[in-house]
Amino acid sequence: MIEPLVKPRVVADLFQSSTSLIYRLAAQGLLPCVRLKLPSNGKQVLDGEREPKHLVRFRLSEIEKFIDDHTVRPLDSKSQSNPVRPRPKRIRQTGGVMK
Repeated sequence: MIEPLVKPRVVADLFQSSTSLIYRLAAQGLLPCVRLKLPSNGKQVLDGEREPKHLVRFRLSEIEKFIDDHTVRPLDSKSQSNPVRPRPKRIRQTGGVMK
């Protein structure tokens, strides 16, 4: 069975962000989406607005995976796969001599 597609507004609500951000992430290829090219006569109306050049829709399962993949989790003390590196010490210069 094919998963229903959701509108950018639904994804924006999940991210608690604007729809323009969702469109921008999708256009840059950062957010997985389904994009369908539409005829561009400019006179058809879709959901009360002028028809866009591309119809953008999202699969919730892909959005959930995207969120999981981009979730920052604290490191387990036993797990050192991504060790936190200490910040390098700053070197102060005084009169041309480094201290």
